[in-house]
Amino acid sequence: MTTQEDFYIELLRLRQNWRLRKVGNAILGDVSYRTAGSRFPQTGTFEITKAEDDVDQSEASEESTTSVPKSALRVTVPHELQGIAYIQVIIQDGQDNLSFANIGLPSPAPVNTHWQQQLEASQNVLFCKELFSVLAREAVGLNTMPIPPMIMGNQITATLFPGTNLVIALCHSINEKTTENSPTNSKMDQNHVLEHSLHQLLRDMHRSNACVTLPHPATAPIGIPRKRRHAGPAALDRHTLLQMTKKDGMLEEIIRQSQHVVLRMRTQVVLDTLSKEIKDPLIISHWASLNAVTHSSVRVTLQSSG
Repeated sequence: MTTQEDFYIELLRLRQNWRLRKVGNAILGDVSYRTAGSRFPQTGTFEITKAEDDVDQSEASEESTTSVPKSALRVTVPHELQGIAYIQVIIQDGQDNLSFANIGLPSPAPVNTHWQQQLEASQNVLFCKELFSVLAREAVGLNTMPIPPMIMGNQITATLFPGTNLVIALCHSINEKTTENSPTNSKMDQNHVLEHSLHQLLRDMHRSNACVTLPHPATAPIGIPRKRRHAGPAALDRHTLLQMTKKDGMLEEIIRQSQHVVLRMRTQVVLDTLSKEIKDPLIISHWASLNAVTHSSVRVTLQSSG
């Protein structure tokens, strides 16, 4: 049986990491990224109740969870934020997978998890849903490519090269069980560059929404870049103004990075094939370990006897 003091101690610990507010007699929290600049419409509100006041708690459940430390409070998250979620990015060449990346794939947790793990999992579900919704919205309006991206359910398919596609899928499971056919079990190494890029691009979008470049004008709207504010005194023409307003979206950036991954693999295959077939001169390739997301450097050395 939990006491009132234990409940307030647990509530104080929860308040150190999560935003809480009291609405009437209920204590509500928020796991969304609104304070960081997110504009995703789905709410991340959860409710906090006493564990001893739960109706579902019975003597049988107490005996089965004796090994798990009992908490004095219970966190109730919305149904759409329960379970686990991750975004799967696969580069396919025909029926073969060239590279993959999983964004937000958590480690398996026990059934009766602590409230901290529950809130982190629900926040991860919200993050994956927001990321996929931004990519899907950009895929609908992306008409600059020869073959526009195709959206089917929770999957986005974009053409990188003829026969090579980029597949971005949102995987959400309420039962907290990952799919057995996930490419994480294959022999391929996860592409951490694509994983980090998707995280960074969404964080940069949040930061651009929350932080506006200084100085803020007194009469002009807030959010206009400094170059556009100086367009009038500098007498810039219409073409220059249109070039300022153009900005590549997250999906276009990921498509360019995926194309670079494919071109890098093809270049490695060509250089390795030539080095095997040609014995004289000897072809030696040195790939740089530090590269940009869309640029790589390789030094090719030709050595011949004498």
